Amino acid sequence: MFVALFKKPVARRLLHVVLALLLGLVGVTHGGNPLQAEDGLELDDLPNIPGPNQAGREQLYRSLLRPESPRNPYNSRPVQETSASEPVEPQAETSTRPILPLPEEVPTTRRTEQRATTREVSRPVSPQPTPRVEPPIQREPETRRTERPALPTTEQPVQRALPEPATDRTPESTERPTATAAAAAAVGVATRAAQETTHPSRASRNFRYFAPAFYRGIYLTSSTARTPSIYGPLLARARERGINVLVVDAQPRLPDAGFIRLARESNFYLVSRVVVFDRGLNTYPPPRERIDRVLEVAQSAADAGFMEVQLDYIRFSDYYSGPALSLQRRYETITEVLQEMTGVLHSKGVRVGADIFGRIPFNRNDRIGQQLELFSEHLDTIYPMLYPSHFYGEPNRIKDPYTTVLQGIRNSVERAGDRARIIAYIQGFQMSVGPSGLSYTEYIRKQIQAAQDAGGAGFIVWNARNSYEPFFRALEEHDRRVGLASEQVTNE
Repeated sequence: MFVALFKKPVARRLLHVVLALLLGLVGVTHGGNPLQAEDGLELDDLPNIPGPNQAGREQLYRSLLRPESPRNPYNSRPVQETSASEPVEPQAETSTRPILPLPEEVPTTRRTEQRATTREVSRPVSPQPTPRVEPPIQREPETRRTERPALPTTEQPVQRALPEPATDRTPESTERPTATAAAAAAVGVATRAAQETTHPSRASRNFRYFAPAFYRGIYLTSSTARTPSIYGPLLARARERGINVLVVDAQPRLPDAGFIRLARESNFYLVSRVVVFDRGLNTYPPPRERIDRVLEVAQSAADAGFMEVQLDYIRFSDYYSGPALSLQRRYETITEVLQEMTGVLHSKGVRVGADIFGRIPFNRNDRIGQQLELFSEHLDTIYPMLYPSHFYGEPNRIKDPYTTVLQGIRNSVERAGDRARIIAYIQGFQMSVGPSGLSYTEYIRKQIQAAQDAGGAGFIVWNARNSYEPFFRALEEHDRRVGLASEQVTNE
């Protein structure tokens, strides 16, 4: 009977009401609060929760975005769209590309910025990059200048320095060895000299020294450059083989005055290698004291007579363990340091270059914060380290030194345009030479030939021990072959 009665809706409803009244009278509680019924009678008493408004919705969406994976404005630009031969206007960037503030300028809440900015800012950054990357937005220029010097752009003129005597100029003003002259004639490398003096991005830079049209250089440690019994014979041998560039460590100590005097008298173009962040930047923000110390070393090198400063390890570490940073923030951080250093050093009348990983010419985005398009906006020279042995996991690049160096330089030249000259670091050590089936000397010669054929502005050979006799033999064989080819073309 009770089952049949309970099937009727009216009876079931009445039973619910009775139970609710009984529970209310008894005052059943849980944790000090009355238990809420789970039937439809209590639904009207629940709070009405409105949906988020437009501003709240946008803030919610932003909080859900992954900060480590932002859109990079350079990741989809076709290489062929680069237009480096036209002057650029830095003012155009502020209207098309939002620039994030430095960490100390980020407010505790973003609602003011969200309401003030246009919808264009909240959209993803356009894949078409602006020609120039400026430092992060500065809301109070007067205040920031008191904390840190303003970062000049490459369009700002530098103070004109007095010209150096002709004896201090680079080998372009002297007669090269016959084999070297034949090699230069064979590939027409002199065209790079004209490009350097006429390109708009470098027109306002008054350099104190001429640079070789084609770099043929070796790397020297600080110890070698401070030991006359070592550097004396080495410089003589290098001059004999047509070397015109010496890249010398500025740390831990600058070379002695005797080395610099001998190198300049021998018409070598002197490049000072300065390590910025040893093994890469592993903290954020970059230590201010470290940047100041590096700037001091670089300026001392320029004052001592070096004609170019080459910045090495200007990147994040591959094993960065600091606060989480987006890829875009990493690019901006490295670019800010780069801008500051180039601004200071250009005022000294010297060129500024930087080393980049060998993989950078082959990719568009990299967590270490290096990108050819960004670096070429601020630097005079870029040095991709194209050692075939260091392409781990790519056996074809390791065993084919010619193709590896050739493709690396061509990619770099294509992406940098005429904004910066590309000088490749090539391998002058025996690591992983075996898989190529070539002798050590031939392995080096293949890289020299690739640097000559790729359309770059030269090469620097790296050997940490400064043991260059195999390289000199490879260079001699290269010059002999190029000389024979040049003579054959002339005879025909």
